[in-house]
Amino acid sequence: MSAPLLSVRDLSVAFQVEGGKSLAVDRVSFELAKGETLALVGESGSGKSVSALSIVRLLPYPAASHPSGEILFDGRDLLKAPESELRKVRGADISMVFQEPMTSLNPLHTIERQIGEILKVHRGWSNAKCRARTLELLAQVGIPEPESRLDSFPHQLSGGQRQRVMIAMALANEPDLLIADEPTTALDVTVEAQILALLKELQARLGMAMLFITHDLGVVRKISDRVCVMTQGKIVEQGETARVFSAPEHAYTKKLLAAEPKGAPPPADASAKPLVEVDDLKVWFPIKRGFLRRTVGHVKAVDGVSVVVREGQTVGVVGESGSGKTTLGLAILRLISSEGRVAYLGQDLAGLGFSAMRPFRKDMQIVFQDPYGSLSPRMSVLDIVAEGLGVQGRKPKPAEKREIVARALADVGLDPAAMDRYPHEFSGGQRQRIAIARALALDPAFIVLDEPTSALDKSVQAQIVDLLRDVQARRKLSFLFISHDLRVVRALANEVVVMRHGKVVEAGPAAELMTAPKTDYTRALLAAAFDLEARAVQAVAQ
Repeated sequence: MSAPLLSVRDLSVAFQVEGGKSLAVDRVSFELAKGETLALVGESGSGKSVSALSIVRLLPYPAASHPSGEILFDGRDLLKAPESELRKVRGADISMVFQEPMTSLNPLHTIERQIGEILKVHRGWSNAKCRARTLELLAQVGIPEPESRLDSFPHQLSGGQRQRVMIAMALANEPDLLIADEPTTALDVTVEAQILALLKELQARLGMAMLFITHDLGVVRKISDRVCVMTQGKIVEQGETARVFSAPEHAYTKKLLAAEPKGAPPPADASAKPLVEVDDLKVWFPIKRGFLRRTVGHVKAVDGVSVVVREGQTVGVVGESGSGKTTLGLAILRLISSEGRVAYLGQDLAGLGFSAMRPFRKDMQIVFQDPYGSLSPRMSVLDIVAEGLGVQGRKPKPAEKREIVARALADVGLDPAAMDRYPHEFSGGQRQRIAIARALALDPAFIVLDEPTSALDKSVQAQIVDLLRDVQARRKLSFLFISHDLRVVRALANEVVVMRHGKVVEAGPAAELMTAPKTDYTRALLAAAFDLEARAVQAVAQ
């Protein structure tokens, strides 16, 4: 047999912490052949991403160290390679798609410049040739009207669109090895299917190997040849994907396979008092062209949407990336300008300034999609969760403040003893739970949940769903739940609104919409989410 493209042998990773070292990866070994896909699966904090980052030496050295092991790529030990050699390998021979695109993309550079930079550095191409290749890549990863996105900045794209740009950057130089760290986390189900199909097609054409890191076992089943299951820094089971799924041997693997959001939302109550009422809401962004930057058109992110959220109820908003889901949530909270009526307990919020809106902020909270971007890296968890108390005029004594934060952290399944740590010391899933704790600290009545479980592994997803249902029942909370994961929506929402291109294409009680959808688009979303007829997914892609 030929030598493997990548061979990780007896790898350990330790981090310097107060009082000594903490072992994050403990003697991990695996191999990856050319053209093969290996999945690293496990819960947040299991060591998956740390193992992958070690391959291209992107850990925060010297805080991180390798007590043991070697990483052989095409016969070279990358742990011993000089930095000059690693720079040639990164982005050319080995590319990586990171989990959080907003923190990986440069906020000051356009999409064209960021993708073109990779081609210029490794291939020395001209601007015109880089531009043509950039357009080709954006089209391949499903960015609509790629010409209009070349001058866009990362903040002007949806979460799913930013992730697709990251994938385009990683594939620009047709690498031998693609390390994909949760590459479909931010994508809706139909685009996820397209991206997985694209990766498989490129892999077959280029003979590219993939190391696929994910917590989504459904994705693993579709794309990987072999799988390694990790927990607490160790690989507890590995083998061919079909064998691991059909006959798992380790108890932890069985637990992962069984984990899925279960249960049902609280009964729908049409007589419950309306808490938030939205009528004919519009958010249009101007398109400006020319030297004088004249408005030549509009991007209709939200176009005439009406929604009612009742006390103690959950309205789920679903749709593909760029459909306007997040923009709708931000407009309801008056975080961006909009036209149309938005009322809270009958009081119209339109036209209220910053100061006038402040009293409503206590009752109307939000959990953002990207926990790393929404948590200040310079603040401890204690200060992050308690920040809203000071903004709202509450100034608890230090002991009371710690008690409030401890209760909020315990509600989301985090150890209150961690409140003095900082966001970078937590996994992606743990950071999302911190964001939820921050929203709960003020005892709000209404929370916009923008993809709150997208960064979480399946077992933690199930815990968060149970948590949200429990908190909702105890506090009579109302949720606007924005998600592309229809399994989670089914477990939480009483009503469902399906959006596409800024408009509502279908809305109604969740039970009815999930079992008897009226539009082809809704049927396609359900088909992709629940592994039904693949032809429905293809219909949406076309």
